[in-house]
Amino acid sequence: MEQPQFGPERPVETTYMWQGRPTPPRRVCELQTVKNYSNGIGLATVGYIAAASASGSLLLLLAAVLSPEVYIRGPQFYAPAYVTQLIYIASYVLSLVLPFSIYAAAIKIPLRVALPFRRADPGVTFGGAAVGMELCCVAGWCVNLLQYALGSVGVTITLPQIDTPTDPLAYCLYALLVAVLPAIFEESVFRGVLMQSLRRFGDGFALVMSALLFGLYHLNFVQMPYAIMLGLCLGYFTLRTGSLWCAVLIHLVNNSQSLLIDYVASSSGDRAALMVSDSLSILWLVLGGFALCLLMLRDQNLFMLNPPPCSLSVKEKVSAFLTTPMFVVAIIVCALFMLNYISFGGSTVYAAVTG
Repeated sequence: MEQPQFGPERPVETTYMWQGRPTPPRRVCELQTVKNYSNGIGLATVGYIAAASASGSLLLLLAAVLSPEVYIRGPQFYAPAYVTQLIYIASYVLSLVLPFSIYAAAIKIPLRVALPFRRADPGVTFGGAAVGMELCCVAGWCVNLLQYALGSVGVTITLPQIDTPTDPLAYCLYALLVAVLPAIFEESVFRGVLMQSLRRFGDGFALVMSALLFGLYHLNFVQMPYAIMLGLCLGYFTLRTGSLWCAVLIHLVNNSQSLLIDYVASSSGDRAALMVSDSLSILWLVLGGFALCLLMLRDQNLFMLNPPPCSLSVKEKVSAFLTTPMFVVAIIVCALFMLNYISFGGSTVYAAVTG
């Protein structure tokens, strides 16, 4: 170990050997912290997938024990529609909240930092919501083009489906599950716990990594590029406003719009649903463009992020974050689930690999 030297010509500095070369202690600590956070996020992601896969069945068994309305016959279960939706809701909340709450507790991030539900500038919040919905339209068109291009070469990507209930109470619970809960819980996790914890390595790094994680979370190749683009917008306005409310608003309006279009399609047909979708797209393109102009006139530094307080380079941070053992395992597990929804001529890739 090199001995520290003293004198007016050189400040006091102690160096250590790291991978064969002297490295300041701060860089060593920062690099190790990036890896610790990456391993924690990877473990939480695997935990989410495991909980999402198992919690539904466990909750169903619990419902069968507690309620005479629920019973199981072989591989089939029978329950009122509203009970099924309650099970979906409980499974969704538990599988998402539990593993990432453990991650937040492990890194000891304060609740007020992890969940910044503070009051934000109304102009930026509502203007950002309009811009976000405009981006949702553009992202949706990009995904449609991607599906068309893949379909032209025989690759079909499907989406996981949840049957839409017809019972009024069950439908209200379904709307809660599809529109309201994701806006609150997913924003709390991805723009809250995950992005806020990564900000110590720079706002740009936190923004991009949280958007990539948001894309992986959806576990299919159709929603992943859409979710990444949307995640960048949601994360940016969270950083700009210092609050989660703008992201929650964008997420809520976007999911509610999808719910509305599905309802119109089921009640009035695909033609009416297409007209509603196109009309809403035109509305958001106009409002979003107008809002973006106003925001840029109001703040000429609108798209500037705070400089990173971390001394590591972008390459060092990204390399350290993406190559930890648990994060690699999380990517592999997510990829296996994604392959389940890709088919070539009717045979899924996942079935071919595992069968």
